[in-house]
Amino acid sequence: MTKRIFLLATFLFSLAVGPATAASTKIKFASPSPPRAHLNVQIFGPWIKKLNADSKGTIEAELVAGRVLASHQNLYDRVKTNVAQIGWSLQGFLPGKFIKSNVVAVPSLFESSKVGSGAMWRLFERGLISDEYSDVKVLSVFTFPPRSFHSNEPIKTLEDLKGVKIGGSGPIGLSTIKALGATPVFMVTPKLYQNISRGLVNGIFTVWTAFQPYRLYEVTKYHTQFGLGGFAGMVVMNKQTYDGLVGDARRAIDANSYASLTKSYSSFWDRIFSEAVKKYGGGEGHTLVNLSDAERARWEAKLQPVIDDWVNKTPNGAEILQAFKEEIAKIKAGK
Repeated sequence: MTKRIFLLATFLFSLAVGPATAASTKIKFASPSPPRAHLNVQIFGPWIKKLNADSKGTIEAELVAGRVLASHQNLYDRVKTNVAQIGWSLQGFLPGKFIKSNVVAVPSLFESSKVGSGAMWRLFERGLISDEYSDVKVLSVFTFPPRSFHSNEPIKTLEDLKGVKIGGSGPIGLSTIKALGATPVFMVTPKLYQNISRGLVNGIFTVWTAFQPYRLYEVTKYHTQFGLGGFAGMVVMNKQTYDGLVGDARRAIDANSYASLTKSYSSFWDRIFSEAVKKYGGGEGHTLVNLSDAERARWEAKLQPVIDDWVNKTPNGAEILQAFKEEIAKIKAGK
């Protein structure tokens, strides 16, 4: 009798708690940026919390910030080999792989991350650049706001750039500097502060979003505003991990990625851009330089060979550039 009562109690308990819950999928998001970096605090941290909530317990995602799981140089491979399941980085750290995606570095096409990133994502959806990402699952592609010249002497005309040593990076970035008459000097962003403060270069060619983390406002005082191309970025996921997701887990990833993630991420960069321009560019001891319409036309004429060179060296370059321009126009028109 006692045994029968025990079996009945066990049966009733099993009905109450239901079947055993399947183990959640553990996901590590590698962000090479420092833990307290704005994008970790304002973008990726909240994104991961929402992902976990929307998955209803089927995903257990964790942000791993700093160079614990990956650096920018090896993040793509670390995600591809499942060391990290998701991560973000810049395509420029894999030279020669993302030639088509580098359309965002072509000068004089867009003025904000929102416009450039939205157009880039649409190129990906149209299949014009997606083949460059065949070994990962892409959750977002985007571009930083465009680069500008920052120096300690005003740059208002092409003549002001003639023979001036400018620090920058990337093949298109260096070609842009050269096309405008300056002397390009290759250097990665962390070296810009040291090299301009020591007088090794007379100016730098970089994005406003680098000003706060690298304290570039301490070593430059003139800032020439002109949309001279951005840096391509990406958020990617291990393909096998994504393919293994089902139900609420798959729906949570899909609902929080793609166009929506690209939009929120680019809005973040534009906010950082605007804040930096206002705080550092317009602050005491700093001067913003806006080119006249006539001078802008002169610069654009000098930059056309840079654009043509990218088109000629890129598979389907003309089609991609034209499509990028079309999507930029649509976004500006609210379409």
